[in-house]
Amino acid sequence: MKCDKVKCLCLSGKEKLNAMLADVVGEISIKQKLIDELESSQKRLRAMRAHYEEKLCTLANKIRETELERDKVLANLG
Repeated sequence: MKCDKVKCLCLSGKEKLNAMLADVVGEISIKQKLIDELESSQKRLRAMRAHYEEKLCTLANKIRETELERDKVLANLG
């Protein structure tokens, strides 16, 4: 907690609770922001992965098509 011992000794019980509550609310807010950032990062990662896998599939298909075309040309030459 941010409420240091010297400060807490000078405060009444209600003020101590209010200070502690403010600290907890602040910590919750920070953690919520971190959770939001993590969720956003995960969403971006999923989108990037899907895009990567789509491109990988497209390239694999192009390679197959090129190999088939090469095999046809070689068959016609032979």
